[in-house]
Amino acid sequence: MRYSKHILTGGKTVSSTSKRPLAEQLRRERSRIIATLMEREPDLTQRLTEIDSALEHLPAGLEENAYSEHRSALDAVIAYLQHAKRYSSSSEIIDTLIAGGYATSDPNRRANIRDTFFYHTTKSKRLVRRESDGFIGLPEWAENKPSQPQSQSQS
Repeated sequence: MRYSKHILTGGKTVSSTSKRPLAEQLRRERSRIIATLMEREPDLTQRLTEIDSALEHLPAGLEENAYSEHRSALDAVIAYLQHAKRYSSSSEIIDTLIAGGYATSDPNRRANIRDTFFYHTTKSKRLVRRESDGFIGLPEWAENKPSQPQSQSQS
């Protein structure tokens, strides 16, 4: 399939007249930019990658107040995991809960959610942390059970 559009990216024109699909060209250009950024700002690049992952996996039509009804961080985390149906990185869960309105008036909400991960994966066991990548999931998704959701390689 041939494309005749031109996409302007940062002042540079990416032509899409080749036989390669436009989406593939844009992904390659994005990968090149990320690699350059990684050399210059590795911490910023890691954060950008985490945000991309969170955006990619946001529940469709996430409302500003989707998680505002939850009083406890654990309830909000469980609601997110039940909707996502997959293990997720702690930063992805936190970003999604905050974007969804969880504890908007609490300036310590990030730390509180992180504390929830620690307590409920080590003490109460109401959450599990997958050893291979540290992602958070629900106990019924434990490694030996057949109903385990597909893992994601992104963090």
